[in-house]
Amino acid sequence: MANPNINHRNKTTLNPANGSLAPARRSDTDTDVRRAGALILKARNLGGQSPLELEALKATAAIWADELIKAGIPPRLWDEMFTLARKARPVSSKGFMVTADQVIDTWEHYLRGHRWIFEDGEWQECDLLIHYCDECRSDKGIVFEEKIEERYGEQYTRRVGRTCYCVIAQRARNSYRFRRFSAAYEIRWGSRYKPSKSDLISLYESRVGDLLWDDMVDEYCSDAEPPTLKGLYEYLRAVGGER
Repeated sequence: MANPNINHRNKTTLNPANGSLAPARRSDTDTDVRRAGALILKARNLGGQSPLELEALKATAAIWADELIKAGIPPRLWDEMFTLARKARPVSSKGFMVTADQVIDTWEHYLRGHRWIFEDGEWQECDLLIHYCDECRSDKGIVFEEKIEERYGEQYTRRVGRTCYCVIAQRARNSYRFRRFSAAYEIRWGSRYKPSKSDLISLYESRVGDLLWDDMVDEYCSDAEPPTLKGLYEYLRAVGGER
């Protein structure tokens, strides 16, 4: 079988909207099938299953690749999700082969930042560990500024606190919505999404629910050239989903 890690996803193309370079759409169906085939071989070997005949392996790999892509999992993360799926299950089931459905279930937990707790034998929601920068470490993520205001002809100084950008960036990047959008972007374009500062601030401040976000991400990313978080928010406002 060909090396499943060989691909050509780093090409760029000219964005007709503004003349800037944009990532080229990915079109690696054959590579995805080979990658899925390698995953199936690993699953069967670790599960004590005999190897499939070549044609059967190709057919099964095509099904796995299609299901994993439809579930929104970028091919780059298939092996990681497979490994996590092997660990995140009861001891009694670890003698059996990991299935595509188990990989997809693991992905859903990954999107939400859940952790598999071995002692309890279940997925649990865990708090994000924030690493504070030098500017906000002493105040645990809050940056204070002094503002001069005037009232009744007299000036006075008021101390105003705001959330430090380091906290905003970490919480935004580790949110369900960012992971979901980034995955859709990577599947569409073959490279990781690089958010701007305004992207992360908008994401942190947004109150869009996960269900609406899912619907809008799929709908928006299927047409945008290329999709951006800023563009998604403009799209949400246009359809009335974001105020």
